[in-house]
Formats: sequence, C-alpha cells, structure tokens
Amino acid sequence: WRFAAERCSSCAAVTFPTRGWCRGCGATEGLARVELPLSGGRVEAVTTIGKGGQPTEFDPLVEADGGYDVALVELAPGLRATLPVTDSPVGTLRVGDRVGTVLRRLYPMDGQWRYGRKAVVLSGRDAQSAPGDLSRSAEPRGVSQPPHALLPHAPL
Repeated sequence: WRFAAERCSSCAAVTFPTRGWCRGCGATEGLARVELPLSGGRVEAVTTIGKGGQPTEFDPLVEADGGYDVALVELAPGLRATLPVTDSPVGTLRVGDRVGTVLRRLYPMDGQWRYGRKAVVLSGRDAQSAPGDLSRSAEPRGVSQPPHALLPHAPL
C-alpha cells in the first residue's frame, strides 16, 4: 500500500485522497502521483470518540477499549488527513505533537480485514521533523488507494 496523493499539472493543487480529478480546477488529465510522507506530520486537532459516537461496525472495539482518538494531521504544507491514532493511550495526543503513519488493520467487513493508515506518535529525533515536502512526483509503482475514512484502531 502506497500513501499517495495527486498533483495537478494545470494548477499545482494536491488532491488527497486521490479521486481521478483535481480538487483545485477539476482537471482529469495531467495528474501525477506524489508520495505522501510517512512521518513528520503535525497534529492540528484531536478528538476522542467515545461510546455512542462510533460507527456501529466499531461497537466491539469501543466496548473493549472505551474509545479511540482521531487526529487531523498536516502531512505536508496545506495537505491534511484525518487519521485514527494507534499505539498511544486514549486522550494523550495533543495539538502540535508530531506523528508518523503506519499501515494497520482497521475493521472486518464481509469476512475480510480492511487496512489503512493510522497516526502514531513520534518521539526523539523524529518528533522534530517538519511536515513533508511534496515537490517531487512519485514514479508509478503500482496502485495506490490510501484510506481516509474516520476509523478506529485495531492492532495487527
């Protein structure tokens, strides 16, 4: 799974998640894939989803864990994603914290696990990095379908 967006050659807008059209000008041609940074994101907002606030498919998770955090993360200047938080006690993530992303199981559907990116708190040297630079286009190396839904964490 690649964590990617699309940059428009007409207006330079970056669209995430990928849609096959530019969110800036509506162009459907001239979209180049750009890899999103896997670390160095900055938390801009965070909330805890508690019992009754989750989608029903996550009832077992909330019953077991009592809730989960979701963060709005600036991945690169002007590019944000809403990501569930993992590997951190609920309620401990703060605005300004640096996070990376990890690929994890999200939830089962029709007998199959759904996978997606989750935010994980960075520490030490990694916590000092700035949001990523999207100035380079990625070379096509397979299909990229980055998840973007507001989903709770589940360990691998």
